Amino acid sequence: MLLLLLLLLLGPITTATDETVTQESFVDLQNYHTQNEKDAVDLSLVRFQKIYQKNKKTIQGYMKKNCKHNESSRNLMRAIAFLRHFLCHYDEQKIRDPEDRETLLSEVIGLMTSILQAVMNAKQLDRYRHKPYLRELFLGDRLRACIDESKLVDGDFVYSFPKVFIENRFIRGNWFTRNLACEKVTFSSSLEEKECYDTVIGFFVELYDNNLKTRPGKLK
Repeated sequence: MLLLLLLLLLGPITTATDETVTQESFVDLQNYHTQNEKDAVDLSLVRFQKIYQKNKKTIQGYMKKNCKHNESSRNLMRAIAFLRHFLCHYDEQKIRDPEDRETLLSEVIGLMTSILQAVMNAKQLDRYRHKPYLRELFLGDRLRACIDESKLVDGDFVYSFPKVFIENRFIRGNWFTRNLACEKVTFSSSLEEKECYDTVIGFFVELYDNNLKTRPGKLK
């Protein structure tokens, strides 16, 4: 089974018609509001921190103003950098409005899930076997409970998220509000350069392999 998943992850990337989505399309706010998910979010952010650390030079290359990469690919790589910075620097007590804090965490959950979904879609992983398993590994049980998986797009899609995530280099003070979240940027899963997906796929394989060693027989 490990060989099958590795072949799927390393196989060809395909494209289809794009659908535009936001975190509101699949983050389950009812579950989200009934439990404290900050710790669960942090556990998932560690995955993106490791991706950033292993690919720091590559990711920073996409963030340079005069780079030759397309805007969609740049936004995806900048989003990964943001998730790393968010883990390291976010202090929820600095965001004064509780509703702003809830919106912020919902947007972060949506962004992590969309990046994960885009990679799994591109590699044509099975929606009933491989996707739920990797989603659980990547997001964890508690955070996965916030995701309405029936609404996740299995084809290509355009994901819209707050521009402030990638234009503000510093996460400090009351840096996020619901009004700021209204200004959006996007990445399109069908326009991403192969290198973008490779930065995440390598970690997929490592995460799956390590988990298989500790939990043999999980994926049947």
